[in-house]
Amino acid sequence: MAESALMSIVALWILLAQQASQTTFKDRWTYMAKSFQVTTGLSSLAEGARYFGLLLCAALALLVVSNDVAAVPSTTDLVAHWSYDQSSGTVLNDDSGNGHNGTFSGTPTWTAGVVGNGLALNETDNVELGDIAAINGVNKLTLATWLKRSVTGGMVLVGKQTTNHDVAIEAWEDGSLYFQLSNGSDTYGYLTLSDTAWHHVALVYDGTLSGNANRLKAYVDGVQRTLTFNGTVPATTTVNTTPLNIGGIQGSYSNGQVDDTWLYARALSLAEVNEIRLSGSDSVSPSVPDGFGASAVSHNQINLSWTASTDDVAVAGYRIFRDSVERTTTSATTFQDAGLTPNTTYTYTVRAYDVAGNQSAHSVSSSATTFLSPAAPTAAITAIPSVVAGGGSSTLTWSTVNATNCNASGSWSGGKATSGSEVKSGIAANSTYTLTCVGPGGQAVASATVTVLPQCSDGVDNDGDSRVDADDPGCSSPTDNSEADPDTVAPNVSISSPAQGATVSGSVVVSANASDNVGVVGVRFYANGALIASEDASAPYSVTWNSTSAENGIVQLTAVARDVAGNTNTAAVNVTVDNVQTRRYVTGLSSNSRYFVDQVGDPILIKADSPWSMFCNLSAADVELWAANRESLGFNTAIVALIGHTTNGCPAASGATYDGVLPFNGGDVTSWNEAYWTRIDSYMTILMNHGITVILYPMDGWNTLPDGVFAGKSNASIYTYGQMVATRYAGYPNIIWNAGGDYNGWDNIINGQFQNLLNGIRAAGDTRLFSTQLGNETVTTDIAFYERLAQWNFVYTYTTTYQKVLRAYNRAPGVRDPRPALFGEGNYEREDWYGSLPTTDETLRRQQLWALTSGSPGEILGTEDWQFLDAWQTRLGTTWILQATKNRNLFSTLNWHLLVPDEATPLVIAGRGTKITTDQSLDVRANDYVTAAQTPDKSQAVIYVPTNTGNTNARTITLDLTLLLPGYTATWVDPTDATVSQPAIIDGSGRVTTPGLHADGTRDWLLVIR
Repeated sequence: MAESALMSIVALWILLAQQASQTTFKDRWTYMAKSFQVTTGLSSLAEGARYFGLLLCAALALLVVSNDVAAVPSTTDLVAHWSYDQSSGTVLNDDSGNGHNGTFSGTPTWTAGVVGNGLALNETDNVELGDIAAINGVNKLTLATWLKRSVTGGMVLVGKQTTNHDVAIEAWEDGSLYFQLSNGSDTYGYLTLSDTAWHHVALVYDGTLSGNANRLKAYVDGVQRTLTFNGTVPATTTVNTTPLNIGGIQGSYSNGQVDDTWLYARALSLAEVNEIRLSGSDSVSPSVPDGFGASAVSHNQINLSWTASTDDVAVAGYRIFRDSVERTTTSATTFQDAGLTPNTTYTYTVRAYDVAGNQSAHSVSSSATTFLSPAAPTAAITAIPSVVAGGGSSTLTWSTVNATNCNASGSWSGGKATSGSEVKSGIAANSTYTLTCVGPGGQAVASATVTVLPQCSDGVDNDGDSRVDADDPGCSSPTDNSEADPDTVAPNVSISSPAQGATVSGSVVVSANASDNVGVVGVRFYANGALIASEDASAPYSVTWNSTSAENGIVQLTAVARDVAGNTNTAAVNVTVDNVQTRRYVTGLSSNSRYFVDQVGDPILIKADSPWSMFCNLSAADVELWAANRESLGFNTAIVALIGHTTNGCPAASGATYDGVLPFNGGDVTSWNEAYWTRIDSYMTILMNHGITVILYPMDGWNTLPDGVFAGKSNASIYTYGQMVATRYAGYPNIIWNAGGDYNGWDNIINGQFQNLLNGIRAAGDTRLFSTQLGNETVTTDIAFYERLAQWNFVYTYTTTYQKVLRAYNRAPGVRDPRPALFGEGNYEREDWYGSLPTTDETLRRQQLWALTSGSPGEILGTEDWQFLDAWQTRLGTTWILQATKNRNLFSTLNWHLLVPDEATPLVIAGRGTKITTDQSLDVRANDYVTAAQTPDKSQAVIYVPTNTGNTNARTITLDLTLLLPGYTATWVDPTDATVSQPAIIDGSGRVTTPGLHADGTRDWLLVIR
């Protein structure tokens, strides 16, 4: 009532104020006073002013009082109310007086709730309320309750359910909140709500209305939320007599708390839902957290601390804000914010909240700057001599840079200093001494091997030289003896290329000549003291050096040759590095987090292909051929699996390549087969040299299958593997990380592996972008677990592309939102996996152009040759590939990164067709909805107009001319060849008609306005 009074007064004030603008009074307040003097018959202007002021203050006071006093919920058509305000017993009383009392099974526990007491339910607990006839076979009802998960992934279940006969609110372990209402077929709506805070949730059903969104509504914490629907909401509820339960539904049980549950046989309004929510609730906010401070503790972590707040009931937790965006919640008074960018300043505040949802004001802000990124550690170890007789000795000498501690493994063990030497005596068999060292910047591993040579079979030192060897005259079996006198002669080595003083750029082949009186074991190459690659063990000795990993200027290249006895010799040349940065790579996100940027911060449109199985199926020459072709066509990104499996197009589940090279030794993901990884190094270098950024999957969904290389691996192993991958490829500017791929996202074990993969990558000091690809018809953030990990949304759909891209684009602002909504996978060329119609060039065009006009910052296309089928080389330039290339080139000429889908302010106001807004099994060519995007300054717009046969050859749409700038130019572009265009005539009503058929008989068009 107070709100109505106040609004009436304010409305009158506004009306009179508008009239006052036409008067000679000095201000509107004087006019108000005069108006009230006249209309109320008061004697003076002062009395009019006084009367108006008192009336306004009274209404404000009423409003304050009304907000402090909880409304009393209606009892009209109330079926049951369980307040839980008992403190003991095994029967839950129905406070409505209708007798729907509940019986306990298991051990539900009385505990503090939001309003007085509540019930805690622990996985075997249930309260059975019996069949409630008042909600069976009806066309209206409301079920409302407070609920809270006890742990992330916990469930809370309230309602009745048998197969496809449901009335229930269900918080499931995948982070979804389901509103079930079905009558013979599986029907529900769902949204994401994954935290462990108290929430008030209401299911409101009205079967007399039309459409899912009208029949079934969801309210969370007093706000209506949009549901994603499955099935058609029925006109009446089920007549099934299954009992209503709190805690257990159809064999599943809750791990959480409930409080204040209401059941009505009618559809409540939002105001009535809020009356329930606020009835008897706490309205006092906690105190502001005091003593708040932020301090950097590393290159990627800032620690926060504060003094506990107080509350009249209880403080439930604290909301952490980073740079004004909520980061997370915690119940502690400290928080460690990890995974940050080195050398970056962050500003934080914290707010306290109580169980009723009341929040304190923000604390004072505190800023801190993360440390500079630590350098990756390096380690080196030698064994002198490296060849001994049985029982002989060798001296191990090692050194490290940027390491804090080391551990020995293999033929020795224990913790070791970061540098030192140690004599190993009594060596009876071939021995490998491995040193693993870690530092803030990651991990380094080095090994040295001591070889024991066989002795003369009689074991007698016949010539008195204190050795049993081949020159003993009495050796009975010289052929069994390969021991020779100690070798003290160092090998000869010289660098043959590049020459001293040469100027180099890009990839440089560094070559050396080496010889020895006994034999050269190998040659290692260094650039300014940093190892370029593993030791080359066979002549001619050479390595490919990526000179872009060094700054322009003088660099010393060194070759170190080693012989069997461990003798070494060194040669060096100085070269001048002179690289011109001509290629761009995807390295980060824009300031508004809507698109990707390159290494200098400029927008970069994703123009990607999907050669998933490249690393397992191709030779270096094949990779060079593919990369050169794609670069020539403007591709700048590729999606590739680092480890193979038969289901991702590779020859074997073991990860073996086409010629049998395995990635790991004995299946141990932390023991790498250097032959495999050296090959990957060369492939990554080729792609880098052709300007291709790799969306690299260190683990995908397929190689976590039971026969995959990561199946059953411990989180510790996966963590180390992630560190090793990130460390090895730290110098490559053309990598962003991804995981998953056709993965459902619900397996907690695999989720844990992916989390530890990312943790390992970050532990190596790697801050490159990360996301996850789930199964088809998803975006990454559909699974709450990945919402907090993914820095960009991978959109995967075979149906109407715009529906999923817009769903990702339109996510509400949050911890990581907005974030890029990139169309990552759909129908591939020459594949018919989904839908009722064959995949054609038009199918693929619709995917591409729907995505680009719906907020996707580029797109990833694919062909059947993701698995490199026979003669793939002949299909690199198909009609579709050339069409896609020209369309990409067209968008590159626009301010594509500023284009915003016309969702909030429609540019196309008629003729758009049917917009698909829910998940449907619909072929891409079965829908011809018009999508559009425009820059905020209205200087550019792009409209995609697909046209199905039912719309004839030409199609007319209507534009809002007020959204076009004077002097605009409108052009129809043929997307089968985006270099062909013709003027578009827009009439005075904003109507414009497509030109008709293309040469191939299709009829989709792009309208470009500049």
